[in-house]
Amino acid sequence: MRMDLPLAPVDEPEPCAARVPLFTGLDLEQLRRVSALARPLVLEAGDALHLAGDRTDRLCVVHSGRLALTLGSATGRERVVRMVEPGDSVGEHEFLTGEPARHGARAVAATRLCTFSHAEVARLLAEHPGIGGRVMRTLAVRLAEAEQRLAREHQPVTARIAGHLLGLPALRDEADLVVVLTAPKKDVASLLGTTPEAFSRGLRRLADDGLIAMEGPRVALLDPDALEALAAE
Repeated sequence: MRMDLPLAPVDEPEPCAARVPLFTGLDLEQLRRVSALARPLVLEAGDALHLAGDRTDRLCVVHSGRLALTLGSATGRERVVRMVEPGDSVGEHEFLTGEPARHGARAVAATRLCTFSHAEVARLLAEHPGIGGRVMRTLAVRLAEAEQRLAREHQPVTARIAGHLLGLPALRDEADLVVVLTAPKKDVASLLGTTPEAFSRGLRRLADDGLIAMEGPRVALLDPDALEALAAE
């Protein structure tokens, strides 16, 4: 179930835009003005933001939760091509080109977004030209990441998993670095170009080799150097 909400709640501790890299460099008052343009949107896990081929007229920023961008195949199988994390945005390509959405977007967890109409985005770019440069940098980084994932598809599954784990935000837990698999395994497997079964086997292989330890969604990186060497194969 999706819910279009009124403006952000008054108890929001900071402007919605404050967490968005695109708006880095704006002062607090400017951030408040930008946030006043946003329309919050709440999605439950499994809800679609849009489908591939839909005409969209808004740029969406993930405030909390997570989206999966997907491509369909002729057989109806879905492939995850990118995970959209808090602070990330979706819809820049459609804004810049006027084309329909290339990818579907669905929530993989309860997700709250800030949405801006294309007219509001155009106004923001006119008032704050630096935002345009950050949009271009964001798209360039995504292109580089997509090329890197494509280049890795010839690697063994364990190497792809090692690279993915090393790319996740890590916390120090006593002597080990710990990452959390916040997305469903089937979505992570799809992102890595493999099956859920092969993904699970790859995780067990890394655990059996002493490179990681798993406890639910938490994964301790016991030997980061060995994981880096494996990811580089």
